[in-house]
Amino acid sequence: MDLSKAFDTIPHPLLVAKLKAYCPSSSACALLGDYLDGRLQRVKVGDAFSGWQTVGRGVPQGSVLGPVFFSIFLNALFYHIKTVKIHAYADDEQLYDSDVDPKALHRRIQHEVQIANKWYTENGMIVNPDKHHAMVLGTTDHRFSSPVEESLDLLGMSIDNQLNFDKHVSLVCNKVNNQLKVMIRFRMLISTSAMLKLYKAFILPHFLYCSTVWHFCSSRNRDKLEALNRRALRIVFHDKDSTYQQLLDKTETTSPYNQRIQSMLTTIYKCLHFANYPKYF
Repeated sequence: MDLSKAFDTIPHPLLVAKLKAYCPSSSACALLGDYLDGRLQRVKVGDAFSGWQTVGRGVPQGSVLGPVFFSIFLNALFYHIKTVKIHAYADDEQLYDSDVDPKALHRRIQHEVQIANKWYTENGMIVNPDKHHAMVLGTTDHRFSSPVEESLDLLGMSIDNQLNFDKHVSLVCNKVNNQLKVMIRFRMLISTSAMLKLYKAFILPHFLYCSTVWHFCSSRNRDKLEALNRRALRIVFHDKDSTYQQLLDKTETTSPYNQRIQSMLTTIYKCLHFANYPKYF
């Protein structure tokens, strides 16, 4: 579901009222209310400044409390969505469900979307129903009223309706190649140890981000990623002759493929042994 300026539209009085509903301590609520109250902003153009204006909406972005406030404000939406499932991360909310009857699924999803849109409006947020996105996993001849797309970008991932993740892997390769071009440009000015730090900080995370979701892509995509990682290591170490395993040994790590498997095993272990781990896992 699409929201405009989600963090900037939350009304302070309504947010404070919700904090009071959730917070057991009146002094804590007073402190948080004071944190929001009396904020001012102005605009600078060149050397000229506008007058100060009171900020009565929005949570401070870039702060620790900002996302917490937003999550608390949004929490009530979960009590209104009853016939389908909802997931939310900050201002990214998704409704989803499954059914052997696409018509019944369509009616159910549309009903809950209308409820969500109404809730957003009643709570002072700007919702864009025309910009909502939909995707169908599986095959059906049923025509859904919402624009159905072949892939959706969600939280830094591209999810396609075939779950083969071709588009996501291509995006990862493009990002890595763009960063490698910068490293190649400056490799004569940067030491190998610094290049290795840059690789671990800016290149390797692309191969691992959300990997539990897309790890089971095609073998062709997997080989493409490993080949790109091998190229990155040759650039880091100025080494055209060593084998891929020798390059990995220099980094004191294993391949991204193995690291993704290790990450999944860690997740499974936590699911089995940590009672407070998310139940849907």
